Amino acid sequence: LPLTEIVPVPLQDLPDPAAFDAVIATSVNAFRHASPEFLSRLREKPLFAVGDATAAEARLAGFGNVRSASGTAADLALLIAREMPQGARLLHLAGVKRTPGFAQEMERREFSLHVAEIYDAQKISYATDFFLERVAKSDIWGALVLSTRAGELLAELAARDGILQRFEKTLFFCISQKAATPLREIAAGRIM
Repeated sequence: LPLTEIVPVPLQDLPDPAAFDAVIATSVNAFRHASPEFLSRLREKPLFAVGDATAAEARLAGFGNVRSASGTAADLALLIAREMPQGARLLHLAGVKRTPGFAQEMERREFSLHVAEIYDAQKISYATDFFLERVAKSDIWGALVLSTRAGELLAELAARDGILQRFEKTLFFCISQKAATPLREIAAGRIM
C-alpha cells in the first residue's frame, strides 16, 4: 500500500553540462524520471551515487564513471569531499522534497551545488475505511520505510483513530536512522 507516487517534474531550464564538474544522485528516481536527452548530456561526467542501487541505475542510464557511497547522504558527502577538489561545481539530480542536511554539508565543504529537481513524491491519501478494509482488520506484520518522508506519512496515517491498533505489533524496516525518526513514538522497540 504505497504512501507516495513518484512523478516526473519537467525541467524548465536545462543546465549546461559544461558548467559542472560532476553529477550527484541520491535516488534511483533521478534516472527513472529524467529525460534520456537530458541524461545523455551528462554521461561523460563523474557521477556520485548515495548507494549501490542508485549507482546501478546510473550505469543502466549510460554513466560510465560511477562512484557509490554505499550508505547515507552523510557518506556521500564524505566521498565527494575525498574525491573532488574544494569549489567543484556539482549538479544534484534530486526530488522536489529533500531531507535537509546534504546541501548544507556541501556548502560547508565549499562546493558549488546546483539542484535539478527531476521528480516529486506526491502523497497518496487513503480514507480510513478504505485502509481498514484493505488490511482486512488484521495486524500489519511489517512496513518498509525507505525515506524520512515515508516515515512521516506512515506515522501520520497510523495516528488516525482506529488505525494505530493495526500497527501495535508491526516491525518497521527503515532504510536509515533518519527514516526511522518520525516513527519512534509509535514503534518503540520495533524499528529494524
